[in-house]
Amino acid sequence: MRVAFILKTITVSSPLGIMYLSAALKKEGHETALFYFRRRDFLEKLKRFKPDILAYSITTGAHREYIALNRKIKKSLNAVSVFGGPHPTFYPEMIEENGVDAICRGEGEEAFVEFVNKLEKGKSTDRVKNFWIKRGKRIIKNPVRKLKENLDELPFPDREVVYKTDRFFLDFKMKRFMASRGCPFKCTYCFNRQYNQLYKNKGRIVRCRSVDNLLEEIKQVKSRYPTKLIKFVDDTFILDKIWLEEFCDKYRKEIGLPFICNIRADLVTEDIVEQLKKAMCIAVYIGIESGNEKARREVLERNMSDEQILNACRLFRKYGIKIIAQNMLGLPGET
Repeated sequence: MRVAFILKTITVSSPLGIMYLSAALKKEGHETALFYFRRRDFLEKLKRFKPDILAYSITTGAHREYIALNRKIKKSLNAVSVFGGPHPTFYPEMIEENGVDAICRGEGEEAFVEFVNKLEKGKSTDRVKNFWIKRGKRIIKNPVRKLKENLDELPFPDREVVYKTDRFFLDFKMKRFMASRGCPFKCTYCFNRQYNQLYKNKGRIVRCRSVDNLLEEIKQVKSRYPTKLIKFVDDTFILDKIWLEEFCDKYRKEIGLPFICNIRADLVTEDIVEQLKKAMCIAVYIGIESGNEKARREVLERNMSDEQILNACRLFRKYGIKIIAQNMLGLPGET
Protein backbone atom coordinates (compact mmCIF):
# COMPACT_ATOMS: atom_id res chain seq x y z
CA MET A 1 0.00 0.00 0.00
CA ARG A 2 1.03 3.62 -0.47
CA VAL A 3 1.26 5.70 2.70
CA ALA A 4 1.59 9.49 2.45
CA PHE A 5 2.96 11.25 5.53
CA ILE A 6 1.71 14.84 5.47
CA LEU A 7 3.33 17.73 7.34
CA LYS A 8 3.06 21.49 7.26
CA THR A 9 6.84 21.79 7.40
CA ILE A 10 9.77 20.71 9.56
CA THR A 11 11.24 23.60 11.47
CA VAL A 12 14.02 22.61 13.85
CA SER A 13 14.53 18.87 13.85
CA SER A 14 13.88 15.92 11.57
CA PRO A 15 10.85 13.81 12.63
CA LEU A 16 12.21 10.56 14.05
CA GLY A 17 8.68 9.28 14.68
CA ILE A 18 7.79 9.39 10.98
CA MET A 19 11.18 7.90 10.11
CA TYR A 20 10.57 4.91 12.41
CA LEU A 21 7.06 4.38 11.03
CA SER A 22 8.26 4.61 7.44
CA ALA A 23 11.04 2.07 8.09
CA ALA A 24 8.58 -0.37 9.68
CA LEU A 25 6.18 -0.02 6.74
CA LYS A 26 8.89 -0.42 4.10
CA LYS A 27 10.10 -3.57 5.84
CA GLU A 28 6.65 -5.04 5.16
CA GLY A 29 6.77 -4.03 1.51
CA HIS A 30 4.71 -0.84 1.62
CA GLU A 31 5.62 2.40 -0.15
CA THR A 32 5.95 5.69 1.75
CA ALA A 33 6.52 9.34 0.93
CA LEU A 34 6.54 12.64 2.80
CA PHE A 35 4.68 15.72 1.59
CA TYR A 36 4.82 19.34 2.83
CA PHE A 37 1.37 20.81 2.40
CA ARG A 38 2.64 24.40 2.43
CA ARG A 39 4.37 23.83 -0.89
CA ARG A 40 2.65 25.15 -3.98
CA ASP A 41 2.54 21.86 -5.89
CA PHE A 42 1.52 19.78 -2.84
CA LEU A 43 -1.85 18.50 -4.04
CA GLU A 44 -0.63 17.67 -7.55
CA LYS A 45 2.28 15.63 -6.17
CA LEU A 46 0.02 13.89 -3.69
CA LYS A 47 -2.43 12.91 -6.43
CA ARG A 48 0.41 11.51 -8.56
CA PHE A 49 1.53 9.38 -5.61
CA LYS A 50 -2.01 7.93 -5.34
CA PRO A 51 -1.96 7.23 -1.59
CA ASP A 52 -4.09 4.58 0.02
CA ILE A 53 -3.50 6.13 3.45
CA LEU A 54 -3.10 9.74 4.53
CA ALA A 55 -0.96 9.75 7.70
CA TYR A 56 -0.68 12.75 10.00
CA SER A 57 1.50 13.12 13.10
CA ILE A 58 0.10 16.09 14.99
CA THR A 59 0.52 18.13 18.15
CA THR A 60 -2.16 20.01 20.07
CA GLY A 61 -2.55 23.48 18.64
CA ALA A 62 -1.85 22.40 15.09
CA HIS A 63 -4.64 19.82 15.07
CA ARG A 64 -7.35 22.13 13.72
CA GLU A 65 -5.32 23.02 10.65
CA TYR A 66 -4.56 19.37 9.92
CA ILE A 67 -8.18 18.28 10.36
CA ALA A 68 -9.32 21.00 7.94
CA LEU A 69 -6.58 20.04 5.47
CA ASN A 70 -7.60 16.38 5.64
CA ARG A 71 -11.20 17.24 4.77
CA LYS A 72 -9.99 19.22 1.76
CA ILE A 73 -7.75 16.39 0.53
CA LYS A 74 -10.45 13.75 0.92
CA LYS A 75 -12.70 15.68 -1.45
CA SER A 76 -10.39 14.72 -4.30
CA LEU A 77 -8.69 11.56 -3.02
CA ASN A 78 -10.27 8.33 -1.84
CA ALA A 79 -7.85 7.44 0.96
CA VAL A 80 -8.08 6.39 4.60
CA SER A 81 -6.98 9.10 7.05
CA VAL A 82 -4.99 8.08 10.12
CA PHE A 83 -3.90 10.54 12.81
CA GLY A 84 -1.12 9.79 15.28
CA GLY A 85 1.27 11.67 17.53
CA PRO A 86 0.76 13.55 20.80
CA HIS A 87 -2.68 15.07 20.13
CA PRO A 88 -4.66 11.90 19.32
CA THR A 89 -2.72 10.01 21.99
CA PHE A 90 -3.96 12.32 24.73
CA TYR A 91 -7.16 13.62 23.07
CA PRO A 92 -8.51 10.54 21.28
CA GLU A 93 -11.97 12.09 21.08
CA MET A 94 -10.72 13.86 17.94
CA ILE A 95 -11.88 10.67 16.16
CA GLU A 96 -15.32 12.28 16.24
CA GLU A 97 -14.19 15.00 13.81
CA ASN A 98 -15.56 14.79 10.29
CA GLY A 99 -13.06 13.18 7.92
CA VAL A 100 -10.99 11.45 10.60
CA ASP A 101 -11.20 7.72 9.88
CA ALA A 102 -8.82 6.37 12.54
CA ILE A 103 -6.37 7.45 15.23
CA CYS A 104 -3.34 5.66 16.62
CA ARG A 105 -2.38 6.20 20.27
CA GLY A 106 1.12 5.77 21.69
CA GLU A 107 3.99 3.92 20.02
CA GLY A 108 2.94 3.18 16.48
CA GLU A 109 5.42 0.96 14.66
CA GLU A 110 3.76 -2.41 15.26
CA ALA A 111 0.23 -1.01 15.45
CA PHE A 112 0.40 0.99 12.21
CA VAL A 113 2.00 -1.88 10.30
CA GLU A 114 -0.73 -4.27 11.49
CA PHE A 115 -3.40 -1.74 10.48
CA VAL A 116 -1.93 -1.24 6.99
CA ASN A 117 -1.36 -4.96 6.44
CA LYS A 118 -4.97 -5.75 7.29
CA LEU A 119 -6.27 -2.99 5.05
CA GLU A 120 -4.18 -4.34 2.16
CA LYS A 121 -5.54 -7.86 2.65
CA GLY A 122 -9.12 -6.66 3.00
CA LYS A 123 -9.33 -7.83 6.60
CA SER A 124 -11.09 -6.03 9.44
CA THR A 125 -9.02 -3.45 11.34
CA ASP A 126 -11.55 -3.24 14.16
CA ARG A 127 -9.40 -5.11 16.69
CA VAL A 128 -6.01 -3.46 16.04
CA LYS A 129 -4.67 -2.40 19.42
CA ASN A 130 -3.69 1.29 19.83
CA PHE A 131 -6.30 2.21 17.22
CA TRP A 132 -9.66 3.90 17.55
CA ILE A 133 -11.72 3.33 14.40
CA LYS A 134 -14.78 5.14 13.12
CA ARG A 135 -17.54 3.00 11.64
CA GLY A 136 -20.34 5.36 10.65
CA LYS A 137 -21.63 6.78 13.93
CA ARG A 138 -19.96 4.03 15.97
CA ILE A 139 -16.43 4.38 17.36
CA ILE A 140 -14.40 1.28 18.19
CA LYS A 141 -11.95 1.97 21.01
CA ASN A 142 -9.08 -0.48 21.34
CA PRO A 143 -6.61 -0.45 24.26
CA VAL A 144 -2.90 0.07 23.67
CA ARG A 145 -0.73 -3.01 23.21
CA LYS A 146 2.24 -3.85 25.41
CA LEU A 147 5.29 -1.66 24.98
CA LYS A 148 7.97 -2.92 22.63
CA GLU A 149 10.44 -4.62 24.95
CA ASN A 150 13.39 -5.16 22.61
CA LEU A 151 14.07 -1.92 20.70
CA ASP A 152 16.85 -3.63 18.74
CA GLU A 153 14.13 -5.46 16.80
CA LEU A 154 12.94 -2.20 15.24
CA PRO A 155 14.45 -1.26 11.86
CA PHE A 156 16.65 1.83 11.85
CA PRO A 157 14.74 5.04 11.07
CA ASP A 158 14.13 5.64 7.37
CA ARG A 159 15.94 8.94 6.86
CA GLU A 160 15.48 8.87 3.10
CA VAL A 161 11.75 9.54 3.44
CA VAL A 162 12.66 12.97 4.85
CA TYR A 163 15.83 13.67 2.87
CA LYS A 164 14.07 13.14 -0.48
CA THR A 165 11.61 15.88 0.43
CA ASP A 166 13.85 18.25 2.37
CA ARG A 167 17.50 18.53 1.36
CA PHE A 168 18.17 20.85 4.30
CA PHE A 169 18.06 17.89 6.72
CA LEU A 170 20.23 15.82 4.40
CA ASP A 171 22.92 18.52 4.36
CA PHE A 172 22.48 19.55 8.01
CA LYS A 173 25.51 18.06 9.73
CA MET A 174 23.89 17.41 13.12
CA LYS A 175 22.01 14.12 13.00
CA ARG A 176 19.55 12.98 15.69
CA PHE A 177 19.35 9.56 17.33
CA MET A 178 17.33 7.93 20.09
CA ALA A 179 19.07 5.44 22.38
CA SER A 180 16.12 4.68 24.65
CA ARG A 181 12.41 5.25 25.20
CA GLY A 182 10.51 6.19 28.31
CA CYS A 183 11.02 8.28 31.43
CA PRO A 184 10.27 7.17 35.02
CA PHE A 185 9.76 10.67 36.45
CA LYS A 186 6.43 12.41 36.99
CA CYS A 187 6.98 16.12 36.36
CA THR A 188 3.56 17.75 36.18
CA TYR A 189 4.24 19.67 32.96
CA CYS A 190 5.58 16.72 30.94
CA PHE A 191 3.68 14.36 28.66
CA ASN A 192 5.42 11.36 30.28
CA ARG A 193 3.24 11.64 33.39
CA GLN A 194 0.05 10.91 31.45
CA TYR A 195 1.79 8.68 28.91
CA ASN A 196 2.97 6.34 31.66
CA GLN A 197 -0.61 6.09 32.93
CA LEU A 198 -1.74 5.12 29.44
CA TYR A 199 0.80 2.28 29.48
CA LYS A 200 0.31 1.23 33.08
CA ASN A 201 0.87 -2.56 33.41
CA LYS A 202 1.84 -2.71 29.74
CA GLY A 203 5.54 -3.43 30.21
CA ARG A 204 8.69 -1.62 31.26
CA ILE A 205 8.43 2.12 30.70
CA VAL A 206 12.17 2.71 30.25
CA ARG A 207 13.81 0.58 27.55
CA CYS A 208 17.32 0.95 26.11
CA ARG A 209 18.67 -0.18 22.79
CA SER A 210 21.85 -2.19 23.04
CA VAL A 211 24.97 -0.05 22.66
CA ASP A 212 26.06 -2.05 19.61
CA ASN A 213 22.70 -1.57 17.89
CA LEU A 214 22.82 2.20 18.46
CA LEU A 215 26.41 2.49 17.27
CA GLU A 216 25.65 0.49 14.12
CA GLU A 217 22.92 2.96 13.19
CA ILE A 218 25.28 5.90 13.76
CA LYS A 219 27.96 4.23 11.62
CA GLN A 220 25.51 3.76 8.76
CA VAL A 221 24.31 7.37 8.92
CA LYS A 222 27.88 8.66 9.22
CA SER A 223 28.94 6.70 6.11
CA ARG A 224 25.96 7.81 3.98
CA TYR A 225 25.21 11.40 4.97
CA PRO A 226 27.12 14.55 6.01
CA THR A 227 27.55 14.11 9.78
CA LYS A 228 29.77 16.15 12.11
CA LEU A 229 27.72 16.26 15.32
CA ILE A 230 25.40 13.77 17.04
CA LYS A 231 22.39 14.72 19.15
CA PHE A 232 20.75 12.14 21.38
CA VAL A 233 17.12 13.09 21.99
CA ASP A 234 16.35 10.69 24.88
CA ASP A 235 14.50 12.37 27.74
CA THR A 236 17.36 11.50 30.11
CA PHE A 237 20.49 10.05 28.53
CA ILE A 238 22.21 9.11 31.80
CA LEU A 239 19.47 7.00 33.43
CA ASP A 240 21.24 3.63 33.18
CA LYS A 241 24.78 3.88 34.56
CA ILE A 242 25.84 0.41 33.39
CA TRP A 243 24.58 1.12 29.86
CA LEU A 244 26.26 4.55 29.90
CA GLU A 245 29.61 3.09 30.90
CA GLU A 246 29.57 0.67 27.97
CA PHE A 247 28.40 3.39 25.60
CA CYS A 248 31.11 5.86 26.60
CA ASP A 249 33.80 3.19 26.28
CA LYS A 250 32.77 2.17 22.76
CA TYR A 251 31.52 5.46 21.30
CA ARG A 252 34.82 7.32 21.18
CA LYS A 253 36.63 4.33 19.65
CA GLU A 254 33.98 3.44 17.08
CA ILE A 255 32.33 6.78 16.25
CA GLY A 256 34.65 9.59 17.31
CA LEU A 257 32.22 12.48 16.79
CA PRO A 258 31.20 15.13 19.33
CA PHE A 259 27.69 14.73 20.75
CA ILE A 260 24.99 16.49 22.77
CA CYS A 261 22.48 14.88 25.14
CA ASN A 262 19.79 15.61 27.74
CA ILE A 263 20.61 15.07 31.42
CA ARG A 264 18.87 15.44 34.76
CA ALA A 265 20.81 17.31 37.46
CA ASP A 266 19.96 15.03 40.39
CA LEU A 267 21.45 12.03 38.55
CA VAL A 268 24.79 13.70 37.84
CA THR A 269 27.98 12.46 39.51
CA GLU A 270 31.58 13.36 38.75
CA ASP A 271 32.16 9.86 37.41
CA ILE A 272 29.31 10.29 34.88
CA VAL A 273 30.60 13.71 33.77
CA GLU A 274 34.11 12.35 33.35
CA GLN A 275 32.81 9.45 31.24
CA LEU A 276 30.78 11.82 29.04
CA LYS A 277 33.79 14.05 28.53
CA LYS A 278 36.01 11.13 27.50
CA ALA A 279 33.33 9.97 25.07
CA MET A 280 33.40 13.43 23.36
CA CYS A 281 30.26 14.99 24.84
CA ILE A 282 30.56 18.74 24.17
CA ALA A 283 27.25 20.03 25.60
CA VAL A 284 24.27 18.97 27.71
CA TYR A 285 20.70 20.19 27.94
CA ILE A 286 19.71 20.52 31.59
CA GLY A 287 16.14 21.22 32.68
CA ILE A 288 16.29 23.83 35.43
CA GLU A 289 12.74 25.02 34.58
CA SER A 290 12.55 27.45 37.54
CA GLY A 291 15.16 29.14 39.71
CA ASN A 292 12.71 28.90 42.60
CA GLU A 293 13.12 25.61 44.43
CA LYS A 294 9.64 25.81 45.99
CA ALA A 295 8.06 26.21 42.54
CA ARG A 296 10.12 23.32 41.17
CA ARG A 297 9.06 20.98 43.95
CA GLU A 298 5.44 22.02 44.56
CA VAL A 299 4.24 23.19 41.14
CA LEU A 300 6.38 21.11 38.78
CA GLU A 301 6.99 18.14 41.12
CA ARG A 302 10.58 18.27 39.98
CA ASN A 303 12.15 17.12 43.19
CA MET A 304 15.67 18.46 43.09
CA SER A 305 17.40 21.10 45.16
CA ASP A 306 19.21 24.24 44.09
CA GLU A 307 22.42 22.68 45.33
CA GLN A 308 21.97 19.58 43.14
CA ILE A 309 21.55 21.78 40.07
CA LEU A 310 24.48 24.02 40.98
CA ASN A 311 26.71 21.03 41.71
CA ALA A 312 25.88 19.44 38.34
CA CYS A 313 26.68 22.70 36.58
CA ARG A 314 29.96 23.06 38.46
CA LEU A 315 30.99 19.56 37.36
CA PHE A 316 30.18 20.19 33.71
CA ARG A 317 32.09 23.49 33.85
CA LYS A 318 35.03 21.70 35.46
CA TYR A 319 35.23 19.23 32.55
CA GLY A 320 34.64 21.82 29.84
CA ILE A 321 31.19 20.62 28.78
CA LYS A 322 28.85 23.43 27.80
CA ILE A 323 25.51 23.78 29.60
CA ILE A 324 22.28 24.62 27.78
CA ALA A 325 19.72 25.52 30.45
CA GLN A 326 16.02 24.97 29.79
CA ASN A 327 13.65 27.22 31.71
CA MET A 328 9.96 28.07 31.94
CA LEU A 329 8.38 31.49 32.36
CA GLY A 330 4.96 32.34 33.75
CA LEU A 331 4.54 29.42 36.14
CA PRO A 332 1.64 29.55 38.66
CA GLY A 333 2.69 31.73 41.58
CA GLU A 334 5.40 33.64 39.70
CA THR A 335 5.42 37.43 39.65
